Amino acid sequence: MIYIGLIFLCLGIVCLFLIYKKMALLQNTAMIISVYFIILGLALILADMYLLDKDKMKVMGIGIGLIFIWYAIHSLYCMIKCCVKITGTYIGSQAYTSSKGIVRYAPIFEYTYLGYHYQTQSFQSFSAYYIDKHFTPYENYFIYIDPNHYRRILVKHKLQMFDIFMFIFGLLFIICPFMIS
Repeated sequence: MIYIGLIFLCLGIVCLFLIYKKMALLQNTAMIISVYFIILGLALILADMYLLDKDKMKVMGIGIGLIFIWYAIHSLYCMIKCCVKITGTYIGSQAYTSSKGIVRYAPIFEYTYLGYHYQTQSFQSFSAYYIDKHFTPYENYFIYIDPNHYRRILVKHKLQMFDIFMFIFGLLFIICPFMIS
């Protein structure tokens, strides 16, 4: 079992290397895959080294899988709640830098809803390339808001590939310990 863990750990490190060298086409997807492989590899190695019984491995897999699935379901929930399509003016974007130095941008919009004026940023974040390609300052775009929380907005009202991968990897974390044991 330790050899299978080492293989998964190596695959995760290779994925991280591809992300670092900017060779991965889908950075977010590659990050999820690498995290999945590293966590699974470490779990298999630790299980073999510390002689964790199979029941503990199953509980760990279910716990980690439920976290991934929760994220995907939360994203889907936000997409369902933000159902009112309105026009908003793109003002700019707010940059967020991860601990790994990856910069993502959340677009900021001004809009009027039910007679009140709002300026807020989207829950979704995008690369600088996507922002530059799809948004021009002070131009109008369709945005989607939550009618119960007017400051909750989405730019893209469709299921993202990232969320699908999160759900799939959550299922894999739940299923793999049962298949290996």
